[in-house]
Amino acid sequence: MNKRQKARLALQILNESTKNHPYQDLSSAEIDEKATEIIDVVSSELIERAAVAIDELKRLGYSNKAIAEKTGYDESTLTRVRKRSDELQISLATLHKLVADIREFLGKAKLFRIRQSLHSSSIVAMGFCSFDKTITDKDRRAATVAVVTNLTRSLSGQSSHRTPLPPNILGVLLRIGPWENGLRVYQSEGRNNPELLSREIHELEELLTHMKDDLARMTRKVSSPRPSGAF
Repeated sequence: MNKRQKARLALQILNESTKNHPYQDLSSAEIDEKATEIIDVVSSELIERAAVAIDELKRLGYSNKAIAEKTGYDESTLTRVRKRSDELQISLATLHKLVADIREFLGKAKLFRIRQSLHSSSIVAMGFCSFDKTITDKDRRAATVAVVTNLTRSLSGQSSHRTPLPPNILGVLLRIGPWENGLRVYQSEGRNNPELLSREIHELEELLTHMKDDLARMTRKVSSPRPSGAF
């Protein structure tokens, strides 16, 4: 690929990721004149994107060797990319693909790590809003899985894909981790329907009442006097 072709590939890559850039309105002659500059700018940008993604993978606990094995690139290449080294000798097309491959693996790695942290023993279903009071264990499990799946997707940047709750469940409140951590996650299905939203509010008010009852019991337990003769 000659310099003229490389410059046009660089512009194509730039146009895919950047709406406004200083080279978007250049004529063919101007592109040829600034070919070296365009190639250098785009190459530097791609290296920076790849380096940032590799740094994120490192923070997730992946070694250079593990990243190389998962993406199919040589360890020395990844090291040079991460160091933004001038010794990196790969084509613009390969560099473009490397960025895409590393970012794809980063997304999967984030999802995997999140799922590891959200193991089933750390998740407690605190309450369900439903059309009726009869909720099967199967529906409870499906609703819990839906909320956790949507949470992991959101945290890994894939919030556009949403798993719905079972048809008879309007909302789910989960506790993640120990009670004292205070992390609660609520998913709702009734936001676009006034009737469903009204029913959901009613169910949430009932859940709030139950929580107040729990608080009252805990308060009585703490404040109750010790029996006579107790140490």
